[in-house]
Order: sequence, then structure tokens, then C-alpha cells
Amino acid sequence: MNELAFHLDDHVVPLVPVRQIVLTLPIQLRFLVARDPKLLSAVRSVFKGTMSEAELHLLSARLRGGLLAKAKRGGLRIGLPVGLVYDDRGAVQLHP
Repeated sequence: MNELAFHLDDHVVPLVPVRQIVLTLPIQLRFLVARDPKLLSAVRSVFKGTMSEAELHLLSARLRGGLLAKAKRGGLRIGLPVGLVYDDRGAVQLHP
């Protein structure tokens, strides 16, 4: 079993950065949440919604930055209306 775990870690599972986020509660609230499953569910849904919004904001900021970088390099092509195409040099022309 140990050899299988080493094999998976060394050869199968890709080396990618993993982000871990730790959320904490005030001590008084921790005890209440530990005793009340409904409260735990409510707190979990608030954390989940907040983290989803935060991650969407980060993703949109990264995408916007990527588009700006591509535009600065001159590699950004926008979608053209029907009937127009890009030629081999990147110029816009009528669809043949």
C-alpha cells in the first residue's frame, strides 16, 4: 500500500499548485455551530457563497489581465461580423 501511494505521488498525480483557504469563527460561535446542525449548515452556505463570489472576482480579473496583455502584444483578435474574415496577415476582408 505504501509503495502504491509513493508511485501515485511521484508518477501519476500532476505537480500543480494547490490553494488552501482556512476560514475561522469566533470561539463563542464555534461552540454554537458545533452543537446546532442547522446553524452549521447556514454558516457553511454563507462561507460557500462568499468564497464563490471571491473566486469569480479573481478569475475575471485574471482573464481581463490576460486579454490586456494579449492586446499589448498585438495578438488579440475580436470576433468579426458575419461576412468578414481575417486573412493570413491578420487584415480584415470580405469572406470569399
